[in-house]
Amino acid sequence: MSAPEECQAAVSPEEWGRELAGRQRAENHGLWYDAPMHNNDPKLTTLLHRVTTWPTGAREEAAKALREIEEDFIIGPATRAELDQAHQEALRGEGVSLEEIKERLDM
Repeated sequence: MSAPEECQAAVSPEEWGRELAGRQRAENHGLWYDAPMHNNDPKLTTLLHRVTTWPTGAREEAAKALREIEEDFIIGPATRAELDQAHQEALRGEGVSLEEIKERLDM
């Protein structure tokens, strides 16, 4: 297996090999992440690799907590599409006016 083009220049062959080994460990333990850590945050990388050694219940709790964080901080494609559509409607002058919003909120 070779590294994706975007990773080939970013990591050495040794680092890529370690990443593949980490992915295999993650797959064996049912963990959710499989992308290389491009942000080079050694504390996060170290922690995520340690998670692979945790008991099943602890790994499940870690995955749950990270999914909740992701839901709070990462906009998914459906939400992004809704926001883009609302933005386009606002640019066309469609939707609810500021006055109507204030009225509805008793402001």
